Amino acid sequence: MKKIALAFAAVMMMSTPAFADDCDNPLTAPEIPSGESSTKEQMTTVQSQMKAYLAATQEQMGCLEIAMKKDKKASSKYNDVVEDMQKLAAKYNKEVRTFKEKNPGA
Repeated sequence: MKKIALAFAAVMMMSTPAFADDCDNPLTAPEIPSGESSTKEQMTTVQSQMKAYLAATQEQMGCLEIAMKKDKKASSKYNDVVEDMQKLAAKYNKEVRTFKEKNPGA
């Protein structure tokens, strides 16, 4: 689960060019289940969903980086994407910690 937090940091520091035509493609963030009542299977599922979301977000950020070279207004969208990722990571990490407290050894 700590790998997800590291992946967020990696996404923040690097981005690859995307081949998407539309940088405004809305991304659907995974629903983060409550660590209080989730099963291990639910937490594993959301971990996979987070990885897929990170990959899609990285593509979007790469597209936005290219767009920023042409239009500085794209930096606002880029910043919004980064902020959304940070909020999602904080929520996910909080629920993972709660799950681990409730389920030691899981």
